[in-house]
Amino acid sequence: MRGEANVFEISTGLSRLSWQAAEWFYKKGSSAGILGAFYKLARSGYDYNRAGLMLRLMGRAIHKKYAASPYPLIVAHPILAGILKEKRDLFYQHGEVVAPEKAVVNGVSTVFVPTVETAAAFQKAGYDDRSLFITGLCI
Repeated sequence: MRGEANVFEISTGLSRLSWQAAEWFYKKGSSAGILGAFYKLARSGYDYNRAGLMLRLMGRAIHKKYAASPYPLIVAHPILAGILKEKRDLFYQHGEVVAPEKAVVNGVSTVFVPTVETAAAFQKAGYDDRSLFITGLCI
């Protein structure tokens, strides 16, 4: 089975509102001023390896739809990797050259990274070479 889904289409209620707020802050957060400072502060301390309130709220419908699915799943953001990290056959496409600690989510079966240097961040967190694939592609 092959398909593509958007978090805004899957999520409902408070979960969808959380995604919409995250998107709004992402777009506005690059600006200077109080919004930029708040956005930077909100992103700086979150650990996607821990199932905190944000992951539970944003991931409610996503987890329900995909966690027990027998099909492989590819995600391209650490939030989604954190929500579904214990799912069997979860593939995480980390498409940035830089891999800050917060982008390294444990519990994913396979990680695609663009460079050897990016792979090193995942290796440092415990991933072995069999779980990492260097693609040479930056997204």
